[in-house]
Amino acid sequence: MINTYILSIVIPIYNVERFIIECLDSVFSQLPKTVEIILVNDGTPDHSIDLIKSNFPEWLQKDQVVLLEQENAGPGAARNYGLSVTRGKYVGFSDSDDILLDKYFIIILNAIKKYKVDIAEFGFQRFHKLTDIKTAKYKPLYTFKGLLNIKEVRNELFAVGAWFPVTRIFKKEIFENRQFPVGVFYEDLMTIPHIYLEDLTAYFIPQPLIGYRFNPNSTTSKHNKSHAMDMYSFYCSLEQLGHTIPIEILRIRTARGLAYFYNELGTLDIRFSNVIKDVKKIKKRFELIKILTFPDRFFFILPSIYMLVDKIRLRNKTT
Repeated sequence: MINTYILSIVIPIYNVERFIIECLDSVFSQLPKTVEIILVNDGTPDHSIDLIKSNFPEWLQKDQVVLLEQENAGPGAARNYGLSVTRGKYVGFSDSDDILLDKYFIIILNAIKKYKVDIAEFGFQRFHKLTDIKTAKYKPLYTFKGLLNIKEVRNELFAVGAWFPVTRIFKKEIFENRQFPVGVFYEDLMTIPHIYLEDLTAYFIPQPLIGYRFNPNSTTSKHNKSHAMDMYSFYCSLEQLGHTIPIEILRIRTARGLAYFYNELGTLDIRFSNVIKDVKKIKKRFELIKILTFPDRFFFILPSIYMLVDKIRLRNKTT
């Protein structure tokens, strides 16, 4: 038994019987002794847990693999539960329909041992099936790499806005007084940007270490009004954080997400015209225009025209 693991990976499990064996094969085939795996059964109604027990019984008997059980409460609650029992100095996350790519642990452990950073961040490769990963080209998200203080690259981080927990490893102490929100959608968006507002160091690994599966049956792939209202509540909460450049970028990107919902769902229980008015009132416009990616810049400068174009695009997509 290892008293202190270097790294803990938390994996929530819900309705992934089609993918769970591929996921855990990618984990256990390269798992070093200094890493523990926390599996959290989020009250899954399918056979995911039975498949784990029948295919990986020897791993479940080891100290470094923990299987937790909870009633279904969503990924935020599952991650929080997993975090509460982790023994690693660093913590990370994986989704149970994704896979870890080759040398995931070797590269991450080398980075955190060498640089002792607060966060290690790496790329991801989208895929539908495993054979896609071998042929897909990887395009880095950022123009920078290596060891940096987050404040040096914060604007670009927020402009890109890829807030996936699964592409990051954190010092555990970052989560000592922080949890993922429970019972809402987009708990990642509501958590990770707040971490990146802190004065932390990060090592940016310029290669993909995780395979991010496109799963059309995942919860976040099926939008409804509750998704939109959770995002709207988050949008409203940003007012309390002030008007720095990163927060304004986050406000614009979130407003554009609401625009998508408005056009996709037809109507929302909010006056979206008020959101557009808020966006038009945002100051530091020239600074923001230089930083924003094209879709966000288009929405920021011409929100009404953007809404019309997006509505036509969605209509053509469904016909």
